[in-house]
Amino acid sequence: MPTHPSTELLVALLPRTSSLHILKNEGWYHIPVASAPERWPPEYLAFYQGITFGPAEAGKIRCFAEVRESGIVPREEPL
Repeated sequence: MPTHPSTELLVALLPRTSSLHILKNEGWYHIPVASAPERWPPEYLAFYQGITFGPAEAGKIRCFAEVRESGIVPREEPL
């Protein structure tokens, strides 16, 4: 986890458990261009688990990752 106070971290929503599966197994996460912050890319992403993770895991951040690469690709062609 980043420890320097000026490290940029963006908290991203994992709306479905399948999003976590893609993140862990394929190594990518989709953020719509319209939702991306002006200061892009951040140094790290933290992943907030949505309600579909169930009462024990929803509302928690269990994963984070350093952003190694970013790009704009059509939704049909994930990285």
